[in-house]
Amino acid sequence: MGRFSHTHLFLNQNRKMMSSLFLICLILIFSGISPASQKQSLQLNQGDPFQFVGYYAALWQGFYAEQGIEVDIRSGKGLEGHSATEEVMAGRADFGVGGADILVANDRDNSLMVICVIIQKSSAEFYGLLGTKMDLPEDLSRLRVARNPNTAIDIEFQAMMALTGVDPSTIPAHHENGLGHLIQNQVDVIAGSAISTPYAAKAMGVSLIRLRPVSFGIDFYGDSLFALKKTINRDPGMVTRFKNASIKGWKYALANPDTMNESMLLHLRKQNFKIGLFNRFQQETIKELVGGQKVEMGHVNPLRWQQMQTLLQKTDLIKNDLDISSFIFTPTSSRTSKRILPVLTLTLMLSGLVLFFFYITTRSEKKMNKNSMDN
Repeated sequence: MGRFSHTHLFLNQNRKMMSSLFLICLILIFSGISPASQKQSLQLNQGDPFQFVGYYAALWQGFYAEQGIEVDIRSGKGLEGHSATEEVMAGRADFGVGGADILVANDRDNSLMVICVIIQKSSAEFYGLLGTKMDLPEDLSRLRVARNPNTAIDIEFQAMMALTGVDPSTIPAHHENGLGHLIQNQVDVIAGSAISTPYAAKAMGVSLIRLRPVSFGIDFYGDSLFALKKTINRDPGMVTRFKNASIKGWKYALANPDTMNESMLLHLRKQNFKIGLFNRFQQETIKELVGGQKVEMGHVNPLRWQQMQTLLQKTDLIKNDLDISSFIFTPTSSRTSKRILPVLTLTLMLSGLVLFFFYITTRSEKKMNKNSMDN
């Protein structure tokens, strides 16, 4: 009987060991599938919140949280002379929003990658008071132009001037940009956005004339999501989840503008943002700029980025060629997150041990049953 007691004890220990290993495997599997909460920061390039309404929707509706990501959205209002590209390249932000300035920054060391494009048509426009002679880009060379050099809008300005044969360096930055400076006759032309400037002028009772770069061959992308390549290569799975949650947020925001207006009133009131009617004006403009039903949300056309690069090479802003294959993020099913690989490896090893103990236990039970029958 002592031999059978020892055998039973051995089998019971094996069963407990198998149960423990099985439980560990389940924990590892679900911890690998369900991403742990990861803190990420998103640096916006301007202060107008509705221009980035989709990212706020992804945050407030819990789309980032569903993907296991905790996001800190930073307004461009507090950049104070810096840019979103500078914040990302310096490691002070994980993700950023930019336009043509992404290409200019990337030209330094080829360290940036575009994840997706939200604003398919740039909102950059140049405005003067009604009656100002500014029908063609060449007209701007005779006017006082307010410029903030090398911002995304100013980069489009330089490309437009260079394409029409005017050296943009011959047009000095006469004054700080702003509608108030234009009204006070401190400048003749200001850079602005189709998303906000026309409404602001209407609210002030001012009639404007505009000049659009797209009318002169500058068909640039607008706000695009980007990050450092090393951030993306470190965890492409997280980047894919961030991208998907952001796009989901944008779809929600455009489909539920009134809800987003209420959310902005609730969340952003203390930040002194102009909201309400202003946001309602922006809704239709943004819908047009994101491409409406014609373009899939977040779509990236490599050819357009290459064309933008080629145009900017005609200025002094870009010197090098663009490696388009490494500039655009392309998630695939084979690109498994590096965070999950160790979990899968360990799970497979423990699964092997479970099978081994199962084999030993089953064999021992059969042997014990046979001995019992013989006795």
